[in-house]
Amino acid sequence: MFIEDDGLAVGKIKGKQFESDEMFWEDDLYPWRIPVKFYSVEKGGKAKELQQKIRELLKREYGGRYGTVILFGMKIHEEDEKKLIELMRNEGMLSF
Repeated sequence: MFIEDDGLAVGKIKGKQFESDEMFWEDDLYPWRIPVKFYSVEKGGKAKELQQKIRELLKREYGGRYGTVILFGMKIHEEDEKKLIELMRNEGMLSF
């Protein structure tokens, strides 16, 4: 899951990291890549509402450290992962 200011994307890593010198974005090279399959991408109001629900869930489980979990993409406890998946299913972000 990726959370940005204007959106939310849910995906799964589909392969091993690799290095590439192909320009992906104009501002820098970003040579290390990871193949990802995206299941859902949302922007706007729905994404912002879901972001808030995710933050609330993480804050309940991790307290003041919840921002670190988001910022560094840390692995969360399995029970919390199940709660997030259920939340995203209920919001129509996941179909698997």
